Amino acid sequence: MFIFAHIFAGALIGLVFWHLTKDRRAIPICIAGSIISDVIDKSLGLLFPSILSSGRTVFHSLGLVFIVLIFMLVFVRSNRKVLGIGFACAIFLHQVFDEMWTLPANWYYPLLGP
Repeated sequence: MFIFAHIFAGALIGLVFWHLTKDRRAIPICIAGSIISDVIDKSLGLLFPSILSSGRTVFHSLGLVFIVLIFMLVFVRSNRKVLGIGFACAIFLHQVFDEMWTLPANWYYPLLGP
């Protein structure tokens, strides 16, 4: 999916969380969450082309969503937990728009694939 579509989706989910929290920071936080998977995976693919060449590896997995969600729920102060949940939701929305369920070895990394 194109980067601008991910940015737009992040902005839309950011608007939802802005409405819920009345905090304008929700929009850039959700935009960052919606593009961070591609930024990191594409960078890793350029650094290690023989190992991580597909561009959809570690940061396109459901495990990352759960790790970010648990981190936000445990370590973030109580008044910002909803923004952290918005960040995790934006990462998950990115994966949904990338149709990661069609690549189960990547989506369930490291459970099903290298």
